[in-house]
This record gives sequence, structure tokens and C-alpha cells, in this order.
Amino acid sequence: MIWPDMIWPWIIAYDLWNFAYVYNCISDHSFYAGFALLLACTIPSFFIKKGAWLQHRAHTLALWIMFIMTVPSFAD
Repeated sequence: MIWPDMIWPWIIAYDLWNFAYVYNCISDHSFYAGFALLLACTIPSFFIKKGAWLQHRAHTLALWIMFIMTVPSFAD
């Protein structure tokens, strides 16, 4: 899941679109379900491992879903 040719405007545009989607659907969870999850994959893709944004995004979404399925009262 390494995409070395991914350009940074695409990453920023996707992050903005995804945060807007989360904010409009579940606004009370938008900070940690949107903003924090997006930053967790965007920051490493710019500073640590370029081209691995897609892999970082898959990991953050998988960890978030596993956490919510394990501790459902957190989302309530």
C-alpha cells in the first residue's frame, strides 16, 4: 500500500473532504473521529515516510474500528 507518487494536495483535499463528512454526520465525535485520525496518518506521510499515506490511513481506521467495537460506550 505504498504510493510514492501521491501528491500532497490530494492528501490535504481528502483530509478536508473526510473531516467535512465526519463533521456533518457525527459532529459531536468530529474531533477524535475525524481530526485526530486524519492527523495521525497525514503527519507521518509528510515527515516520516513519504508515499505511505494510504497505509497509515488503513492502520488508523482499523485501530479506530477495533477500539470502538471493543469499547462501544466510548462512542456513546
